Amino acid sequence: GKVSQSPVNEQTPLNPNTYYRTTKMLGEQVLLDLWKNNNLPVVIARLSTIYGPRGFNLLGLTKALNQKNFRTIGSGNNYVQLGYVSDAMQGLIHCGNTEGIEGQTYLITGEKAITLNKFLELMSQELGIDGKMKHLPLLPYQLFHQVAQASYKILDIQMPIAHRYELFLANKALDISKARQEIGYCPMISPSEGIRRLIAWYRDMQLI
Repeated sequence: GKVSQSPVNEQTPLNPNTYYRTTKMLGEQVLLDLWKNNNLPVVIARLSTIYGPRGFNLLGLTKALNQKNFRTIGSGNNYVQLGYVSDAMQGLIHCGNTEGIEGQTYLITGEKAITLNKFLELMSQELGIDGKMKHLPLLPYQLFHQVAQASYKILDIQMPIAHRYELFLANKALDISKARQEIGYCPMISPSEGIRRLIAWYRDMQLI
């Protein structure tokens, strides 16, 4: 969910703001209870947004950029941190194979956070288009998102599409030092290389 701390680490308080995110949190609690009470060997892996070939979660954004009808919200100086699919798989394998880490939680994502502007610039460069973006005012979306957050927390009502604006409203920088030190996690794919591979696959599949 949307948190104020940046970068986020494994100790950052959870703040789910959708039904899906709440079920993820409750699932963690159930599994950790089974570890504590029944010795079930559990390791929690928290993945950021994962991207790469055969993934469609960035297809809409890619199409909008390619058609030159995308508008960013706000300054674009907030941070995003995506995980490339092969790096994420490496992290999950380490979580499963490292001994003595039962009951631990690890953040699994890319090497570093980059600004949203930089991310969109990398996408535009790979698409071969002008990366200059038109910016929409931030305040109306901030207000809408605050109402949506309050609606979920107080009334348990999830407003449609509200969480999608977090790409523009939140800093999604994650600290992966614990995973590095304890399970040997080492993401290898840079944002530029990951985006290159993703867009090449979209083109191969004639999706753009």
